[in-house]
Amino acid sequence: AAGVARPAVVVTKASVVSDWYLKYCKSAPDAKAAYYGADRGLWHGAKAEKVPAYLDGTQPADFGFDPMALGKKGGDDLAKLSEQEVIHGRFAMMAVTGMVAPEFSASLFENADDAVWYNVGKTILSGPIDFVGDSSLVHASNLYAVIAVQFVAMQLSEYYRAKGGPLGEAAGAYPGGAFDPMGFADDEEAFAELKVKEVKNGR
Repeated sequence: AAGVARPAVVVTKASVVSDWYLKYCKSAPDAKAAYYGADRGLWHGAKAEKVPAYLDGTQPADFGFDPMALGKKGGDDLAKLSEQEVIHGRFAMMAVTGMVAPEFSASLFENADDAVWYNVGKTILSGPIDFVGDSSLVHASNLYAVIAVQFVAMQLSEYYRAKGGPLGEAAGAYPGGAFDPMGFADDEEAFAELKVKEVKNGR
């Protein structure tokens, strides 16, 4: 609201990026209280007494909403569902990027009309598609072959990830290290809020 001072956020850790995030981008003065636990914000209209007991605020972006009771087993099952939502959300965000980016850059290539995502399937049925207009890169001429290759590639990569991937099963959805080169997880408070924002963006 106008005239209300935003609570000060204390920058605590060494990472330049996480410090910058805490100083300029952090939404809640206390992310753990705002997004986790019994006193967290709930979905619009929900009352605490109507929220299922298994939705206790331990998972990121748990706003007490589970109309189909998918997480009623709780515990590890709920944690697995939460991790799967993060993975699916990441794929969805990459897909949106893959749809939007060609439209912004289509004018740079000879096959501008083919670059628009909703024309690709139609175009490949009437003739081959060259990736960025260069037949020496990817020369796609069979829609069913493209679908088959994508299906197999996704199945293999997901199987590899489900079996632990390059960092082992314990790494989960937030392995850190080389997968966090900008140090967003260096500060526990910033990391707690960023996990919520990632799920919300994925949704």
